[in-house]
Amino acid sequence: MSTKTRQRRRYTDEFKRQVVAESFDPEVSVAEIARRYEMNANALFNWRKDPRFNPPLAEREPVFLPVEIRAEDHAPVTTGPAAEAPIPPEAPSTSPSPIEIALVCGTRLRVESHVEEAALTRVIRAIGAAA
Repeated sequence: MSTKTRQRRRYTDEFKRQVVAESFDPEVSVAEIARRYEMNANALFNWRKDPRFNPPLAEREPVFLPVEIRAEDHAPVTTGPAAEAPIPPEAPSTSPSPIEIALVCGTRLRVESHVEEAALTRVIRAIGAAA
């Protein structure tokens, strides 16, 4: 029986930074990048979490995120004589409208509109750090 021992590959910090930068391309998956360099995708995910190889968000190019606005619980719009009648002001809604946030890492976060800003900021930062 033949037992081959596989040498552990060593990568330079510059190489890691280059591969991590490529892994943030939205057109390519992390698995594709890992296959391209014949490496384990888990290693690349670990490098993405490491601040030595992953530039802070402030240094990355800004990205526009898609926003979807849905009309919910609104009265239908009418035209004609009925539309000319004055519309009484609506009472403030007692149920808060939820807010859904899609983070760059793919995580979708849904919170109520009355969430405390400081707490929400901590949660978003924690998710970003774990991604």
